[in-house]
Amino acid sequence: MSATMRIEWRIERTARLLATLAASALLAATSCGDDAPPPAPAAGSTTAPPVATIAAAPPADGCAQDAPGRPGRAMWRVPIDFGESDVLVDVPAAYRAGVPLPLVLNLHGGQTTADAPRDHARYTGLAAVGEAHGFIVVTPATVGVAMLHATLDRVQAQWCIDRERVYAAGLSRGAGLAMSLGCTTPRRVAAIAAVAGLRYTALACDDTPPLPVIAFHGAADRIAPFEAALESAQRWAAHNGCAPNTRPEPLVGPVTVTRYAACAGGAAVEFYAIEGDGHTWAGAAQPGSAADETTQLITANELLWAFFAPRRLAR
Repeated sequence: MSATMRIEWRIERTARLLATLAASALLAATSCGDDAPPPAPAAGSTTAPPVATIAAAPPADGCAQDAPGRPGRAMWRVPIDFGESDVLVDVPAAYRAGVPLPLVLNLHGGQTTADAPRDHARYTGLAAVGEAHGFIVVTPATVGVAMLHATLDRVQAQWCIDRERVYAAGLSRGAGLAMSLGCTTPRRVAAIAAVAGLRYTALACDDTPPLPVIAFHGAADRIAPFEAALESAQRWAAHNGCAPNTRPEPLVGPVTVTRYAACAGGAAVEFYAIEGDGHTWAGAAQPGSAADETTQLITANELLWAFFAPRRLAR
C-alpha cells in the first residue's frame, strides 16, 4: 500500500469512527434486555470444526489474484481503534480466488463472553446454510458499529466479497446493531434481518434511504416485547413507502407472515410472528433458554437467505 493510500485509509477510518459514535449510543439506548447465552452442546454432539488463527490484512481488494483467503473456518483477531476483537469467518468450499461471494454478518445478542462468536455460530447454524448456498458468514464479537466497519474492511481485504451483496442478521441486541449499521451507513449493507429484536429508531433511520427488512419474533418473548416489534415493522414499512393496511397471512401452524409490498425501490418488509415462541432464533436446534419454545416449523436461516439473495445495494 502506498503512502497516499495509507493516508486516505486513515482519514476514512477516522471519519467512520466519528460518524458512528452516535449510532453506538443509540444502540445502547434501544437494545433489548440481557440475553441468556445459548446452552453448551449436548453430550455426544459433534465438536466444532478446527479453527485457524490468521493475521489481519490491511484494507485492500480481496478479489486480487494474490489475496490469501481460502475456504474453511478461521478465527480472526481484528485490530480496532481501542484494542482487538475476535471474529469467526466461515467460507464455503465453493470459494475461489477472484470470484466474489455474498457475505452475511451474523450478530449475537447480549452475550459478552470470549466464546460469543463460536456460541452464536453454533446456536444459529447459519454457516451450514452459507456452505449450501455459497455465501460467507462472519460472526464477530459485536462491540459496535465502528468495529463492524473495521471487520468488513479486513474481511474484504482477505477474501473476494461481492460488495453489493453484504447483509446483516442479528439476534436481540445484534438485531439492533444490524439496524444501526443499515441506517447509519446505507451504502454498506443491502438488507437486514432482525430476530427477536426488531426496532425502528427515528433519529438514526428517518433520513436514510429505504432498506429491505425481514424480521422474526415470538409472541411469548419476555425480553423483547412482541407488540414493540410489530409496531417497528409497521414503522419500517412506512419508512420504505410500502402499501398500507397490510394484513398477516397464515403460513404454517401458529406462524403468520405480514409481507409489506409495493415498497420504494423494492425495499420490502416481511414480519414473521410465531405464537408461543420466546426469545429465540426460529429453527435453531437448541433453545435460547429452558423456558423458551423454539419453533421448528420455519427456519429463520433459509427464509432470511431467500430474502437476502436477490437484493443488492441500490445504485
